[in-house]
Amino acid sequence: MESIDLAIHSRAQKRIYFIVLGVMIAFFGSTYPLLIVSKYKGSADIHATIEVVGALFGLVAGFVFIVHFWALFNRFHLFLGLAFFINGAEDLVHGVLSFSIERDWTGLPASSLDRFVPGTYVAGRFMHALIPAVIIFIPAFLMDTRNSKRETLLICPIMFVITIIITTVAFHIPLPSFIYPEKFISRPVDFISAIIFAIALGGFLWKYNRDRTTLTWWISLSIGINMVGQVLMSFSKLLYDPFFDIAHLYKVLGYLIPLLGFSLYQITVITERKRAEMELRESESKFRGLSREFHIILDAIDEPLIKLSPELKILWTNHSTTDMFGKEISDIKGQYCYKVLFNRSIPCYDCPTLKCFQTGKTENIQFSTSDDRFWDLYAFPTKDENGKANNVIEICKDITEETALQTESMRTCQTVQMGLLSASVAHEINNPIYGIINCAQLLLEESKDIKEVDHSIINMILKESNRVADVTRSLLSFSRDKEDVKSSCNIHEIISDTLTLTRAMMRKEGINVKAYIPTNLPEIIVYPQQIQQVFLNIINNARYTLNEKYSGAHKNNIIEIIVGEVMINDCPHIQVIFYDRGKGIPNDNIDRVMNPFFTTKPKSKGTGLGLSICNNIIKDNDGKIEIDSAEGEFTKMIISLPVNKL
Repeated sequence: MESIDLAIHSRAQKRIYFIVLGVMIAFFGSTYPLLIVSKYKGSADIHATIEVVGALFGLVAGFVFIVHFWALFNRFHLFLGLAFFINGAEDLVHGVLSFSIERDWTGLPASSLDRFVPGTYVAGRFMHALIPAVIIFIPAFLMDTRNSKRETLLICPIMFVITIIITTVAFHIPLPSFIYPEKFISRPVDFISAIIFAIALGGFLWKYNRDRTTLTWWISLSIGINMVGQVLMSFSKLLYDPFFDIAHLYKVLGYLIPLLGFSLYQITVITERKRAEMELRESESKFRGLSREFHIILDAIDEPLIKLSPELKILWTNHSTTDMFGKEISDIKGQYCYKVLFNRSIPCYDCPTLKCFQTGKTENIQFSTSDDRFWDLYAFPTKDENGKANNVIEICKDITEETALQTESMRTCQTVQMGLLSASVAHEINNPIYGIINCAQLLLEESKDIKEVDHSIINMILKESNRVADVTRSLLSFSRDKEDVKSSCNIHEIISDTLTLTRAMMRKEGINVKAYIPTNLPEIIVYPQQIQQVFLNIINNARYTLNEKYSGAHKNNIIEIIVGEVMINDCPHIQVIFYDRGKGIPNDNIDRVMNPFFTTKPKSKGTGLGLSICNNIIKDNDGKIEIDSAEGEFTKMIISLPVNKL
């Protein structure tokens, strides 16, 4: 009932209605002293008129509540309607019999009528009292139903059969005298009916105290008036005395009150619904206006916005998304995002939206597209009342320029820091090492005629000192500022200087270096310091993967450097291949390893910028970098640089 009644009283109104209910029942019950002293004497015609009028009201009340059940599917209204309908039918029978008996129209024996009238009276009165008393205390009778037609066709015949059975039993079983004029309670059947009505009234007051609905209060008042009428009826000692007719008038009021209450209730409901509909229309109008403004704002945003379902179907998108992928909204909406946007048959690798649905938290990923643009994607969950992500909104931002600037900045910073460090180390070493070389040369010159001096030791000092000098010269070469113009240089010198810086570390790690560099190669036009930085990065990557695969000396713990001259687009190039037999690169990652921030190394060992910087450097030098790899077997980094044509 709480879910369907709109006319609900407040707590303050509930207290007022309780008081009004009590006052009205007390008022109707206060007629007892007046009836005691009344000399009123009715007639069969007056009683028959009251019965027929009451019957019509009872039948209408029952019909209204049954129709109400058909409209609202609440079983409570069906049983309440049957209670009024059955008692109205009983009153109609008694009214017709009163006219017929008075005019001797029935032609039935008096003994049969004396048993039939009490039988129908018992059935009607007790069904009217029992049904409300029973349904109010059984939750199943207060519940909604899914099939009102089926329940009406099933319950109505059952209730009428029960009524007929009670009437038949009351007709055939010999009953004691129906009226005891000499007793204080002249009609015990009516008094028992009043007690049942009192039980029903208590149940309805309990229900009204909980739901505070207007209709429940009117039904409570109806049951209360019927209860008072039955109490007065129990004091009636003769037919058509004051108690008898007033009790039947109360019965008519008992029918009229729920009809009046139902009408007022319906007016209240209709008013409430109209007000709710007006508010709903206003809300819808405001919502449509806000929705249009919201969509205009979203379409004005430059970044693509996409709303996705748990199945990764596109529910909504703005125009920036359609501009980005060159598709119409109608072609995108309802499609799987990975299929329509990226032409994939399965969700993307490391999809942030799937993670967002799983964790219920904001997820982020950076990725590149086939047109060499970089994107920063955030996935934000929209949650239901239980805190579960039911949809995800993706916001994608083009960070190509930011990434390029950041990469260039980090590359410049790395170069400057390495240059400063190299220059500092080289200068610190240069002075003492050249002093050692000079002293060793003087010592060798002065002792060349002395046979007792071991010249091999002096030559070893010179050799190792020159070796240190070569290292410092390579460091100084690496630390020189990059010039604005490219210069012609020998690839052999760049590789030699690079190996000088790394050879000691690789020797310690058990890594052998084999370099195949022809002596007659033409010079290349590059920024030498940048190319040396690229070679250093590639060699360090090879060292890392070899150390991951081998621990110490091994026949395959080798870095091979193969240099040769090739033709690319009818232009001569020097090609340098760095070949290692390390762990290799998975096929899925080969196209991604040169993307900014992509790395397979642990966070503490890699930033994902090394190869991205190398790729940019090679492009700046008009060259090309390629990767050939087999997971678990080898990696080849192939660098092609243009030859100096002068």
